[in-house]
Amino acid sequence: MRCGQNRQGTFLTMSPDIPLGSILELGNQESYKLHVANWNGSRHPIDDFTESFESWMGWNRWRGTRNDFSRRHIFSLIRIPFRHSMWLFGGIFDVQDRLADRYVLNVNPLGESLIGRLVVDLTPPKGRGRAYYLEKYFDQMKLHEILSKPYEGVVFNGYDRIHLTFRELANIVSKENSSWRVALENAKGVYLITDRKTGRAYVGSAYGSFGIWSRWQSYVATGHGGNVELRELVSSNSDSYVRENFSFALLEHILPSASDEFVLGRESFWKQVLLTRDFGYNSN
Repeated sequence: MRCGQNRQGTFLTMSPDIPLGSILELGNQESYKLHVANWNGSRHPIDDFTESFESWMGWNRWRGTRNDFSRRHIFSLIRIPFRHSMWLFGGIFDVQDRLADRYVLNVNPLGESLIGRLVVDLTPPKGRGRAYYLEKYFDQMKLHEILSKPYEGVVFNGYDRIHLTFRELANIVSKENSSWRVALENAKGVYLITDRKTGRAYVGSAYGSFGIWSRWQSYVATGHGGNVELRELVSSNSDSYVRENFSFALLEHILPSASDEFVLGRESFWKQVLLTRDFGYNSN
C-alpha cells in the first residue's frame, strides 16, 4: 500500500485484486438493492454530492413510478464522469418507509466514515436501470482507492488532463479552488467546449493578462462567455442548457510569455483541425 495523487487528491493506492467485501462486511446481501447513480440526462449525481449531502440524498429518496428499492437496504454508488468503471461510494441507507413519491431513509452507520472516500472498480451493469440485486454484483466490486478525505470536487492534475463538466467547473470557480486558480490564473491556452447533447464544439483561447481562470470564470457567470453563437444558444434555451450539457477541455497550454498573436494563431489552427467553423459554434 502506498500514497499518491490523482484526480481527487491524496489517496491510498490498493492492490487491484482486493475485493470490496474485505472492507465492508454486509452480511445478508439479499437484503440490499444496489443503486448505481448515473447521469440522468440532465445532471451528474457526483455534482450534487459535491454541492451538498442533502442534494445527493435526493437521488436516493426519489421513487418515481416503480418501487426500485424494494429491499430493506440501499447500497449506493456514484458514477465518476469520464472514468468508465469507477464509482464513488455514496453510503448505505435503511428504507424506513415507501411513500408514493419518495423513500424515507436513514444513513446506516456501516461504512459511514467511508462515504465519498471509497472509489470502487465495477464494470457498469448492462441496461439503463438504476437499481439491481446487490448479490449479483458485490463480489465483482474491487477496491480501487481510498481518498484521504471525502470527495470535494476535481483537483488539478496537470494541463494535459483537463476535462470538466460545466458543473464541475462551476464548483471549482465558486469555491475558489486554489489548486486550479494557481494553475490557470497566469496560463494562456486554447480550449475546447463540447456540447455533449449535439456533439457540436467551440474552440476558444485565453490570452492577455487574465489567463484561463478569468476566461472560464466568465462562462460560469454567464453561460456563454460573450461568444456570439453561445450567447444565442443561451438566449433560446436558457443557461441551464449549457450548464447541463457543456464540458471543458484544454487543447493546448501556452506559457504566459507567449505573444497574444501566437495564441490567436494556435486558436485558428485548432478551429481548422476540428472544423468548428463549419460544424461547431465558432462563427469566425
